[in-house]
Amino acid sequence: MVYFNRSIAKTLILQLILAIAPQAFADGFTPKVSITKFNHLSENLLYFDDSSVALTLNDKILYQTNNDGKDWDNLNKEIFNNKKIEKKDPDFQITKLIKDPFYKKRAFALTETSKHFYTLDNGDSWESFFLPKNAKLSLIDIKFNSRNKDYLIIDFFDCDNDDDGDYDKCIHKFYYTKDNLNSDPNLLFSNEHISFCTFTHESESFKEGPDEAILCLESVKDSKNRFKNSRLLYSENWFKDKNDPQVITDETESLSNSYIFEIKVIQSFIVVKSYSDKYNINSSVNLFVSKDGKTFKKSNFPSHLMNEMFTFLPSNDEHSLYVSVWGYKSSIEGDSSDDDDDDDYDTGLSFGFTFKNVISDLYVSDSNGINFKKLDNFYINKTESNYFGFFTLEKSSLVDGIWLGNLMVGYDDNNFFFPKIRSVLSYDAGRSWNYLNFTKKESDEFPDSDCNGDDDNDCVLNILTTMVRNGDGGYESGPTPGIVIGLGSYSKSSSSLLSSEISTLQTFISRDGGLNWKLALNDPCFCQFGDQGNVILAVPYKEGTTSSKKKKDTLYYSLDQGDTWETFELEESVLPLFLTSTIDGTSTKFIYAAISNHKSNRIDDINAIDDSSLGAQLYIYSFDFQDAFSKKCEENDYEDWFARKSSEDEEPKCVFGHKEKFHRRKQDAKCFVNKLFEDVKAEDVRCECKRDDYECNDGFKENSKGECKPDFKILRELCLNENNKNLDKKSKRNPEDEQNIKIKAVTKRIIPGDQCDPEAKDSLKLTEDDNYVIECGKILSQSSNDLIKISEKEISGGVAQYYYLNQSPDNLKDETIVVRTTTGKVYKSHDGGLDFEELKIKEKIKDIILDPYSKDNVYLVIDDEDKIYKSTTRGKLFKKIGVPTKLNSFKIPSLTFNKMNSDHLIWTGDSKSCDDDFYGSDCYPVAYISKNGGKKWNKLLDNVKYCDFSGSILEDQYKNLDLVYCEKYNEEESNNGLKIYKLMSSKDYFKKDKKVLFERIIGFAIADEFIVVASVDDDNTSLKAHTTVDGNIFAIAEFPYDFHVDKQQAYTILESISKSIFIHVTTNEKREREFGSILKSNSNGTSYVLSENYVNRNEIGFVDYENVKGIEGIEIINVVSNYQEVLAKNSKKELKSKITHNDGGEWNYIQPPSINSKGEKYKCINEKKSLHECSLNLHGYTEKIDGRDTYGSGSAVGMMVAVGNVGKTLEAIENCSTFMTRDGGITWKEIHEGVYSWEYGDQGSIIILVKDNEVDNKFIYSLDEGERWFEYEFSEENVKIIDIATIPSDTSRKFILICDIEKKEGGFEIDSKIFTIDFSDVHERQCKLDLDNPDEDDFEYWSPKHPFIANNCLFGHEVQYLRRVSDNSDCFIGNAPLREAYKVLRNCSCSRLDYECDYNYVKSNDGTCKLVAGLEGKDPMEVCHKEDVFEYFKATGYRKLPLSTCVGGKEFDKFEAIACPGKEKEFNKAHKSGLSGLNLLIVVIVPLLMFLLSAWIVYDKGIRRNGGFAMFGQIRLGDDDEENGLGGFQRVDDTKMDKVINKIVDIGFIIFTSVVSLQYFIRNNLIKKLVGSRSGGIGRNRSNYRRLFAEGTYEDVISNENFDGEIGDSDEDSLLGLGNDEDANEIDSLFENSIGYDQDSEIQHATELHEHDDHEYDDHEHDDHEEANNNPASLSPISIPVPAPAAQKPKNDNIFGNKNDSREPL
Repeated sequence: MVYFNRSIAKTLILQLILAIAPQAFADGFTPKVSITKFNHLSENLLYFDDSSVALTLNDKILYQTNNDGKDWDNLNKEIFNNKKIEKKDPDFQITKLIKDPFYKKRAFALTETSKHFYTLDNGDSWESFFLPKNAKLSLIDIKFNSRNKDYLIIDFFDCDNDDDGDYDKCIHKFYYTKDNLNSDPNLLFSNEHISFCTFTHESESFKEGPDEAILCLESVKDSKNRFKNSRLLYSENWFKDKNDPQVITDETESLSNSYIFEIKVIQSFIVVKSYSDKYNINSSVNLFVSKDGKTFKKSNFPSHLMNEMFTFLPSNDEHSLYVSVWGYKSSIEGDSSDDDDDDDYDTGLSFGFTFKNVISDLYVSDSNGINFKKLDNFYINKTESNYFGFFTLEKSSLVDGIWLGNLMVGYDDNNFFFPKIRSVLSYDAGRSWNYLNFTKKESDEFPDSDCNGDDDNDCVLNILTTMVRNGDGGYESGPTPGIVIGLGSYSKSSSSLLSSEISTLQTFISRDGGLNWKLALNDPCFCQFGDQGNVILAVPYKEGTTSSKKKKDTLYYSLDQGDTWETFELEESVLPLFLTSTIDGTSTKFIYAAISNHKSNRIDDINAIDDSSLGAQLYIYSFDFQDAFSKKCEENDYEDWFARKSSEDEEPKCVFGHKEKFHRRKQDAKCFVNKLFEDVKAEDVRCECKRDDYECNDGFKENSKGECKPDFKILRELCLNENNKNLDKKSKRNPEDEQNIKIKAVTKRIIPGDQCDPEAKDSLKLTEDDNYVIECGKILSQSSNDLIKISEKEISGGVAQYYYLNQSPDNLKDETIVVRTTTGKVYKSHDGGLDFEELKIKEKIKDIILDPYSKDNVYLVIDDEDKIYKSTTRGKLFKKIGVPTKLNSFKIPSLTFNKMNSDHLIWTGDSKSCDDDFYGSDCYPVAYISKNGGKKWNKLLDNVKYCDFSGSILEDQYKNLDLVYCEKYNEEESNNGLKIYKLMSSKDYFKKDKKVLFERIIGFAIADEFIVVASVDDDNTSLKAHTTVDGNIFAIAEFPYDFHVDKQQAYTILESISKSIFIHVTTNEKREREFGSILKSNSNGTSYVLSENYVNRNEIGFVDYENVKGIEGIEIINVVSNYQEVLAKNSKKELKSKITHNDGGEWNYIQPPSINSKGEKYKCINEKKSLHECSLNLHGYTEKIDGRDTYGSGSAVGMMVAVGNVGKTLEAIENCSTFMTRDGGITWKEIHEGVYSWEYGDQGSIIILVKDNEVDNKFIYSLDEGERWFEYEFSEENVKIIDIATIPSDTSRKFILICDIEKKEGGFEIDSKIFTIDFSDVHERQCKLDLDNPDEDDFEYWSPKHPFIANNCLFGHEVQYLRRVSDNSDCFIGNAPLREAYKVLRNCSCSRLDYECDYNYVKSNDGTCKLVAGLEGKDPMEVCHKEDVFEYFKATGYRKLPLSTCVGGKEFDKFEAIACPGKEKEFNKAHKSGLSGLNLLIVVIVPLLMFLLSAWIVYDKGIRRNGGFAMFGQIRLGDDDEENGLGGFQRVDDTKMDKVINKIVDIGFIIFTSVVSLQYFIRNNLIKKLVGSRSGGIGRNRSNYRRLFAEGTYEDVISNENFDGEIGDSDEDSLLGLGNDEDANEIDSLFENSIGYDQDSEIQHATELHEHDDHEYDDHEHDDHEEANNNPASLSPISIPVPAPAAQKPKNDNIFGNKNDSREPL
């Protein structure tokens, strides 16, 4: 320990004034002014409490003043033992200053070395202590103990490399001292996962537990640096047992299973913050609260808390937590546009003010910190008021219960885009509020001239802030009894407080805590109090540069509590930084920090002071007012002031059970209090107990009426804890039957710490009605139903549109919903529907449009106006922008978006003539483009049908930001009501580049990264498809040779997510009899093969086709089973469902379940019908009202729900039931009789079913993937259920039900009601995911498979998906990264199922691919006639599935090169298979000679002299012989060469013995068995299989009732007509397993997806699912449209979103 002492000469002058001065202060009094100049800006300036000593750290030098800033001493020399200090030497620099908040005389000066310093006597002397190594001191922290000053915890980053600035390499190290650093600190933890430690007694208000109690936070990540788990660790013995610390959790263990990220000691509470979803740091925050540091409970907060969107407010009430929650209640934003470009369509609106202020709500807890309530019952001046939220909220630092806030109470009457702000004051901790009162004097002048005269009735006072800087760097209202000073405005405009610059505000003062005010100064000022408010110093606010002419600054001061003001001048003009004084405000001296010669344009640009070229300096002034009065106040100079008293006639308000009385100086007294360092204290007067002095007891929660009602979730815990101290311990319990336990409890109690007197005469007493009997039997038997929360919102009009905004990586928790009603109103919710807000806009909204690429952007189209609202903040804020025209009348998309740049927009509107004559020739759609988000628009093209930024969707190598496609009306080619269009492209927005790609088209569609165009033949009767992948070169789609369609009148692009395009071509277009064929393309979308015939579609082009979300290559279709009758007799279509598990390579009927939901066998199952006559049939896409409703979910892998029936064909929907599968469609079960709509939540762990479009008040749900189902009544009255929905990713636990309201007399109104179903409280814990130890968590791996293959290979690889074990239904999944756990275990050997028939080949009955009928294959040898051709190839008829990654095995697509006759020499040379000349010498002769030479050496040196070849036949016995060699073979090992050669002989011996043994085995065993097998009739077995396929088809075998549904590899060969020779199969199998894999194809087990180049499973599938749900563009029909009736004007009113935008016939 090193000790330094500094001798400071102090002169203590005590002067006693006995005579009373007859004058207040001497004429011409001015305060004493001292100035100290620094060349650099100080990092901080801190006073020691109850002291005139302050410290400041300036340029890593520590300075100290002992006289309130008058003089400053450099402490570095003294601290560092008077050594000669080199400025650049870090060993002699102070980098951080920390002051002890409890032990007032202690401070720490930290360095970047291992040696640090502290003082225990206000800086008079300094001592040193050491830490083991250097630290990143910018991140160092010291935790203090309010109960024991000897206890400290020091936290700093320990870094391996201090110079590279990479903090990822650093870990927290915690050291502690128990002896006030008399010895160097000891290591508290060696655990590198500890990130935070603190004393529980970090707050003076925290009273429970021993002084040594410590809480630490441990956070562990897995091997991929993902969060794994966190623990809250507790110790009372400095973690002596470091290997087994005490782990703290709550009663439900939710705390130990969550992601804890912060621990805070707030007053008498310890609050632990954790994410509600531990795998999503953007999720809402849970609060766990403790009063003793060991027992934590989860708080019940009525709103979702988001990290960094709420704060705990300081409060004089140490027994409650106050929380300010920020949000975006106001959503309208005015915006000004740029005027830098002359444009006819510059329609931006300018409002002069951008409203982006965030407002907050105020919540207060009970004394346990568990139950919170919102202070939203706003009675202002005893009248109920509108309430939107607080902009600012400040509490009095001295008086209990006084809060000053700025409240938004509406919108400005004169300007709708400005909020209406009123300042309000509460005397009772937020329970009631009053507007501020203002007393105006005749001499007062205000910036608002309307308030200067007598007619100022509409003028109001608003106060922006009352905060002043105290001596320790914090801000508060001032340590004065009732005297507050603030910046504000007195104006008629209720929005002036926010719209004005600070320089236009004025300074106001109040002497009653903030209710009654008067004007103090015309300038806005920084203020500070001295002598308990009897000296007020005010520095005018100044913005901008300081003058180089050194004009003098004028400062104000008041000695009569702000009633009158005097001035004095400084010698310079400076830019103010801050004004401060002693911490308790009892001194008459002040410190003022300012910048001189600062040339920056803004006050906040302070860093420029360190630029020596500017010549700026830091000035620290000291002002001394001690001589202003010569008298110390006597008793008659004081008055008693009661706090919280609104007028002289009213009684003071009781808060927390007491009144407060202060003894303060009279305003006009001519004296100083002169009680230096004596804190102002109040005298408490107890009050009678009233309602506000009570709170609900444990297990009860206050409802909206203020009644304490049972909280069954808490009562359940109380029933399990018989020793709860708040319950009647004398209750009788039957230990043999816990269900009969009854506990008598009191619902209310006086708030702990409340000072009210319950024995007072008029006190509120508890009665018998406040008792409650807890029946534990009923409570413990409650189900999850009791934990489901229902909220509802009634809206005006029916729901016309609703959208969930797709989540983005930065908004994983955001669940924004936007709803438009039939009345044109818009509602929004940012929390999944818990809280809906109507947008306060006056216009009628006609359409909601989402940007499909920029997920945060939403647009509201105003009806009959050329304006729209735009939001880039997920609907939190909207701004109004202009568009060139009103919404178009042609029912075509109004807005088109650019995938590469969200500011690039295309607007399609009506031409000007449409207003006069809609049916005239001059009325047509016009396209406009904006490249700056809608601020400026330029015309793009006239007479268009649709324009798109097509270049933005192409593959990366072809992307083009500016490439635009437009369909322009081709009037010359259109006839007979058929509209023909040109397809035009441009890369400069049709300024100069105007290309016509096709003269005659009916439309184009975008499918992933393909663009498909439908062109029209010259006879206008048939279509042709063209495809491009680069946007420039189009290839005509080549359909199979035998695909004959007289008139191809409609194409529907189905999907292209599997690296191929699926296209449906209509082959029968008769109304209500439509069907067609599905064709599948190759990887570039040019050549197509037939996938399936007779696939159903409807009259507008939608197809019964759906791919299973989240799994590759599984699709379901409906085919017309009676297509022959439909074609021949125009019969009604009969549908039957089929499924594929290899991306359309094969389609099979769906295997039905054997029993229904009642346990009864289906009729056709009972009759043992074949699969052809007894399959599961499902209602498909063509019958859906909302295309976003899909069978499955990308987050619920393998799960599907559908409505259908078991039988020969699909029945009418009213006769159907609801079915479900968990294995990708292989097996199904009926989950409920009847027709239901469904939604998935929490990645499939929650499934909800509601009756489809029926009147009901119930839904059913499952928490275990459909194993068990429960019913829940969500409404007391029946409603008509229109739809059920959740976020597109299906990861939320909240759902909305959209319903129509039933009238009492029957029928339904147009008004709707939205019910929100919240499962957030159903699960006590989040599922554990441990990817490093997958057997120890709540998840399991599952592999999809083909139903007719024994192994798990699908598309040439075996994969595993992670999903929750269905039995673990007590936990929720949240955003657990299940997709990251996706594994490709191995690549499989290729089989027939990895291939499909190639172009112009078709699958025959035996399963092989054969050339289509009528197309003769060319003789492949024809190419041999060419002189330069020496080889030819035979086509195989197969091509590999684009998704397949199989390796080796049976590669059906491999071309074999064959030599042309007579050209074998050239062929061998090219393939290097011929040997001659020098090649023959090198390859054959030289190796042969070397072999013979080696053989002779081995014989001569090894075999001959050791006995010759005869020794191989000798049998030697005995241990001695065995030790000498193989079989006792005696070898000569004289030289090293002998030893080497003998090793070769040993190997030869082993080979010789093995060959002999194998020969014996074959001769005596295998040959005999083979002969016996042949006589058993293997040939007959093979012929039987062949006859079976000669008589039927592949499907016939699958549907055979004796077929077991599972085909192995050998079965697969049989089904394909390849025979079933068992011996051959064994050899094939051996060959595949041992030889089929070469070294390059070996795949390591458990290879993760991102390591596999050919197969990525990332967020694309997830995103595709979201976009398909919100904007179902996966089906894009293109057909020749039927002209609309001439008298019918097209409408643009899409119900339930854009489900018709891109899927309607173009």
